[in-house]
Amino acid sequence: MILLIASDVTYSSVARSSLVALLGAQKEFEMNPLGRTDPSAASLIPASETEHEWVAFISSEGMGHGDEELGAKLMASFLGTLLEFRGKLSHLLFVNAGAKLVAEGSGVLDQLKSLEEAGVELLVCGTCLEHFDLGDRLAVGSVSGMFTIVETLSRARRIIQP
Repeated sequence: MILLIASDVTYSSVARSSLVALLGAQKEFEMNPLGRTDPSAASLIPASETEHEWVAFISSEGMGHGDEELGAKLMASFLGTLLEFRGKLSHLLFVNAGAKLVAEGSGVLDQLKSLEEAGVELLVCGTCLEHFDLGDRLAVGSVSGMFTIVETLSRARRIIQP
């Protein structure tokens, strides 16, 4: 797959057809206005360098609303199930109370460590860790800022939120 990066965010079917003709009918491409460059210097970059397959966005300690004990069990099951999607899942993003899951004493550290060992990048909101006074208790993953979290979400083909 090829990604066209240009400053013009309006793409016509004529422009798309012209690019297909230029690259050959067999090539797939995607136009992405997020990576803006000088309009006179549009460039082609492999999409694999700019896109992520699946990103999971975790904003709470449990899954769903209602019974907290059941929600914790469901979250543990969800995280364990994500291991079945190796190669598709690229990132786990933890914000708000979801940041508690990566701290020492969390009941899902085994699942998270397994995901990290499988190559999934775990990014945790630093502001969230500080808010819950967990800055020095990070057990897995790495601290991230909101810019990186939003950028990761913007590049995801699919976003999963339990």
